[in-house]
This record gives sequence, structure tokens and C-alpha cells, in this order.
Amino acid sequence: MDKFKNMKIEKESPLPLYYQVQLYIEEEIKNGKWKISSQIPSEKELCENLGVSRITIRKSIDSLISKGFLKRNKGGRAVVSNDIEKESLRDIFFSFYNYLKKKGLTVKIKVINLEKILPDNLIKNVLGLSENEKVVRIDRLKIVHNEPWYYETTYFPERYYNISKEDLTIDSTIEIIEKNMSIKVKKTRLYIYAGIANEENRRLLGVDIGSPMQIFEAINYIDESKAIEYSINYIKGEKILFDFELTEDEITNFMDKR
Repeated sequence: MDKFKNMKIEKESPLPLYYQVQLYIEEEIKNGKWKISSQIPSEKELCENLGVSRITIRKSIDSLISKGFLKRNKGGRAVVSNDIEKESLRDIFFSFYNYLKKKGLTVKIKVINLEKILPDNLIKNVLGLSENEKVVRIDRLKIVHNEPWYYETTYFPERYYNISKEDLTIDSTIEIIEKNMSIKVKKTRLYIYAGIANEENRRLLGVDIGSPMQIFEAINYIDESKAIEYSINYIKGEKILFDFELTEDEITNFMDKR
């Protein structure tokens, strides 16, 4: 078909097939061939014309949804998002869960652990706890379109904890704090870095030990120095791609400040 004439899948390329498809769709959106709010070709059409499996197509589409290029309409079809230029890294990292939902992805939360423990020194120092003060540890698996994408381990000081198990399955961490604890989050600090999968990552996410992971650590504060919550998110490495584009003016401004 004419609409696929510029697409070549190089099966011998070191680039994964899903990523080649992703780059192609992304380029078609950027050059205006597929307009904002329009449907892209169906999964079946993409499979037949690009010679790849439906699993590969779905992986490409899900990745583009998480990046903001696509979203799903009420019928489940992928359409070009009208939010492409509106997203910021802050929006994504502030609540990755809400970001995925906004993009039309079906996200389910499964509570896999809920317990009161004595924290280690790192958590104790982050949350400003006394020597024998306990925390509530919550482990939640985030499942996107029936595939485990990431999981979150969260620590709350026991004295603040007032959360129903039901709320743990429907809300983001900040929503939980503000709705259930009636506490306003005043500040969030984020740490983002790469890691490699360990045994726990393998067991919960089905990844190979040693495969790449994206790790987000977040600390939520109720004032400038008092932390109310500390969490770590372990995300499959292929589920997030950081894509930066600088204009000529931005490059000039950066060079002038050196």
C-alpha cells in the first residue's frame, strides 16, 4: 500500500523490530502524514504490510502512547494525540500512573504486599523517624494491558497511615496522601536513574536478570523538610524513552551560559 511505501523493516538490524515500527509511526506523525486526532492504521493492517507480529505492533503502539504520540479512543483504536507538544518530563514523573491513564492505557494496580516493619537506616533518615518508629511498606504491581510494566514500593510512617486497601488499587500515591490522610503535599523530590534487573524484578515483571530498568525514587514532603512518603518505582527499560529536541535558540542560550 502507498501509505507504507517508505517503511522498511530490517530484520537483521540490531534495533528491535518494535522499535523500528515505533520510529516509523513517530516519523509519520511528525511529518504530518497522520494528523492529530486521526486513527492510525489498524493493528491488522500494520501487521500485514510491515510483516511483523501483532505482539510487535502492540508493543510499538503502547510505547508511543507512553511517550504521548498516541492515545486510545473509546473503541480501543490508536489515534494521534493532541497532547504531543503539551507534555513535560515533570508531568510524566509526577505521576507515571496518571500519565499512562491519560494516554488511554488500561492500568490495573495489584497490591502484592502490605506490612508494618522497622525500616533500615536509609528510610529512617529520609522520613525523619525515631529509633523504634515503624513504617508501613506497600508493594504494588502496575499492569498495563495485562502486562506487568512496573512496580512500586512505598513507605509511610505508621503514625500517618490511614488508607483502605481498596484505595491502594485505584489511586496514585499523591492522591492517596491527600485524599486519605487529609495532608497536602507541598513538595516532591525525584531521582531518576538506570539500573539492571535483579531477582525480584525478574519474579514480578518477567524480565531477565541483568536487563535494563528505569528507576524512579520519589520523596513527598508536607513542608520544606518533613517527608511523609518515600517510594521506589522499578520500570521495564523498554517502556520509557527519553526524547529531547533542542531548538537553535535553546542551543545558543545553553552555549552562552557556559
